[in-house]
Amino acid sequence: MTFSAMDEIEKSFDNLEKDIYLTFLAAPKHLRGAFTGVNQRRRRSDRMTEELALFMAGRICHTYLFYRGEDLVDEGAIAQFLNRMLVSVPDAEAKACGAKSADDYEPARQQLAARLFAEMAVQWRSKYSPKHRR
Repeated sequence: MTFSAMDEIEKSFDNLEKDIYLTFLAAPKHLRGAFTGVNQRRRRSDRMTEELALFMAGRICHTYLFYRGEDLVDEGAIAQFLNRMLVSVPDAEAKACGAKSADDYEPARQQLAARLFAEMAVQWRSKYSPKHRR
C-alpha cells in the first residue's frame, strides 16, 4: 500500500464530530445516566458529569491532538472544557439524550456531539493523530 493510499484511509477516520458522538455512546451507562438525569436518582449529577468529561477527553485525546496557536493543549484542559460544556446543557436536552426511544435520543445525541464539536473548533485546532502514529 502506498503512502497516498494510507493518507486517504487515515482521512476517512478523521471525523471529530462523529468520534465525539461515538465516545458518548461508549461511555459507561452509569455516567451517561448521571449526565442525562435518567439514572436511579432521577436527577443530573455534576460530579458524574465530570467523570463523563474525563472519560470522553481520554478517548478523544487518544486519537486527536489539539492546538491553541502552536501550543499543544493537554488532556486535562480538554476534560475541563468538556465538563463546562456538558454541565451547561439544559436539563431537557440532556434528558432527551437518555430517552428510551431511539427516535428521541438519537437526534439529541447527534445534536450534543455537534454542539461539542462546534465549540471545540472555536477553541482549538485539531489534528487526527492516533497514539501509535505520533
